[in-house]
Amino acid sequence: QERNTISLKSALALKPYRSALIISFITAWVLFGMSRSILPLFMVEDLKSTASFLGIGFTIASVVQGILLLKAGSLSDKKGRKFSALIGSSLVTVSVAILLFTYQPWMFLLSMAISGIGAAFLSTTPSAIVGDVMKGKGGQVIALFQMSGDAGAMVAPLILGTIADHYGFRPAFLTSAVLMSVAVLVATKL
Repeated sequence: QERNTISLKSALALKPYRSALIISFITAWVLFGMSRSILPLFMVEDLKSTASFLGIGFTIASVVQGILLLKAGSLSDKKGRKFSALIGSSLVTVSVAILLFTYQPWMFLLSMAISGIGAAFLSTTPSAIVGDVMKGKGGQVIALFQMSGDAGAMVAPLILGTIADHYGFRPAFLTSAVLMSVAVLVATKL
């Protein structure tokens, strides 16, 4: 029995779906691509931090995100996708902006805590938008959404690594902050 699905063309014609793709790409760029490639190098090379301190920062982000995931999902349902996307993208933008001015290791911990809050919203809201668009129908629409995030996580280390090699870590963070600001702008249009 063939399942009734929404076509990729039909989904791409919907502004909320396109917004979810953009937000997913940018979120993965920052939370996976940047955070798992140049951020550890910055902490060790520039701030002379230890691997265990870096682990503490990433643990803080993960724990905060985990604690807030259900609440963020609930707020996305109650207050709307736009509200949650704005909260999440704004907080992650702030967390990246903090890295631009990080000269002490404790500032990294602050950035990671804020990132965890924002990530809780960005882990739930784009997926909820896709669910709204699909109305229970799956297939290629979900695959493309997943691929958008994967693409952000894949290209960020290459681009940000090149920027960091030629201009330094802070310009690479600035690039990510500007890109995350685009996610904020996209969220305002939901």
